[in-house]
Amino acid sequence: MGATKVIEDFFVDPIPKNMDRLIALGRSNALSNEDIGFLAKTIANSGTCLKHKNNLKVADIPSTGGPSSLSTLICPLMLRELGFFVPKLGVPGRPAGGVDVLSQIPGYRIHFSQTELHKCLEKNGYCHFLTNEDFAPLDGQLFHYRKKVDAVNIAPLVIASILSKKVAAGLLITGLDVRVSEKGNFGSTWLSASKNTERFIKVAASLGITAVGLLNSLDSIQQPFIGRGEALVALSNIFEDNADGLLYDHFKRCISMAMELTDTNENPPVDIANRLKEHFVQNLEAQGGTWLNFINKVQAVEKKHINVISTKKSGFLSIDLYQLRDALVWGQDFYKSPNNLFPDTCGVVFNKKNNDLVFKGEPIATYRCEPEILNEFKNKIYSSIAVSDKEVESIGYKIIR
Repeated sequence: MGATKVIEDFFVDPIPKNMDRLIALGRSNALSNEDIGFLAKTIANSGTCLKHKNNLKVADIPSTGGPSSLSTLICPLMLRELGFFVPKLGVPGRPAGGVDVLSQIPGYRIHFSQTELHKCLEKNGYCHFLTNEDFAPLDGQLFHYRKKVDAVNIAPLVIASILSKKVAAGLLITGLDVRVSEKGNFGSTWLSASKNTERFIKVAASLGITAVGLLNSLDSIQQPFIGRGEALVALSNIFEDNADGLLYDHFKRCISMAMELTDTNENPPVDIANRLKEHFVQNLEAQGGTWLNFINKVQAVEKKHINVISTKKSGFLSIDLYQLRDALVWGQDFYKSPNNLFPDTCGVVFNKKNNDLVFKGEPIATYRCEPEILNEFKNKIYSSIAVSDKEVESIGYKIIR
């Protein structure tokens, strides 16, 4: 059975059998660039594709997934500062995707009809919303099924999924935060991730979208606030000009990523954090939240960071981000229910980073979690941390056009 027929069958009847056939094609690398583009358009056309005024610059920077980055939260704000409209259509991510994080703010809406979405965009030029029956519904269904059958890390399907949402959102420009690691969705090495990024750019071009690949290493934590509520704490520190060290470096990286979508070589203004705060507040109000609700949530998270992680030996610190992610997902899923899709039950804040020299008994992080899971969550966090005799070399950043 040819790829076109498999995709058409999936569109007509997205049952497990048809999704399994599609996944099998992706696993065997039997999808050509034309097939991936056709799949992206097919998924986008399962719902409404947004149309924008001709003079609008419409852009976004999604990611390939992976813990510790704040790019899906910071980059949209910087894109707004640069004059772009940002209809950010997504699916639930784990453990701290953009929608998952922002939905922790009381009142913040993530479900919109087409009419409501246009009103939100007209009000503040940025809306973060989920796939639903109106927008790329097949993407949400396929992504949910891929998670269920352990088929998330299939690059051709990742490319189609991301681009389907860009087509549905009416984008003409996109970046892609490619998070490179052994368990990354876009390849386990820099070589494979680079090849898949080049493929993403080619498929995007066939759909009329200009794309830029922004490759970041996930060999180490990109910033220290890991978790849904913790990501909000990180944003608060940035907006209040309290970011330093690793968080400040990551903030600057996110700023530079957004600027890669423009032709300007100018440096961002010195008060950029305050400018992004203004865009953030505008978005909060447009999506039903308030600055006060945001701050109250931040303070509630900070008060729960009373548990300490200390090293058991001296040496160079190594943090396994994927074991750490699995610990957070386990803690979140323990409380997940139909009425609580994005539980915020645990999180970690590091005061050290990968390759830092640490000494036995030195505090390196604080964490919070619900009492019922305290002991097991602590053990899982400790399992994600190691201390070795030497530093681990890592590559940092690469741009592909």
